Amino acid sequence: MSPDVKDHPVESLMDHGQLIGIFGDGANDCGALKTAHVGISLSEVEASIATPFTSKEATVEAVEAVLLKGRAALSSSFHAFRITTVFSMTRFISAQQLIFQLFDAARFRLFEH
Repeated sequence: MSPDVKDHPVESLMDHGQLIGIFGDGANDCGALKTAHVGISLSEVEASIATPFTSKEATVEAVEAVLLKGRAALSSSFHAFRITTVFSMTRFISAQQLIFQLFDAARFRLFEH
């Protein structure tokens, strides 16, 4: 099959709102691997640049590894976002309280004289 023949069904399904995952050897399916939401190249050649995910072992078990690592990366991203948000809110509240305390101290000094 030519690369265009494999690319057309992927584009057609994506046009209908489907999430597409495809795996192949990276030789004649480069277009489909690049077009799909998740493309996994099962190639022993290290220079497979068709997809962001490449497995040196030409087995379907690479799909499981990509899914597990993808979920771990998503979970780590959510945790980092939560930590950053809580830290930012804590800094904002602390700065706001400090400003109010300084403002009250300055107002008290004006009426003191």
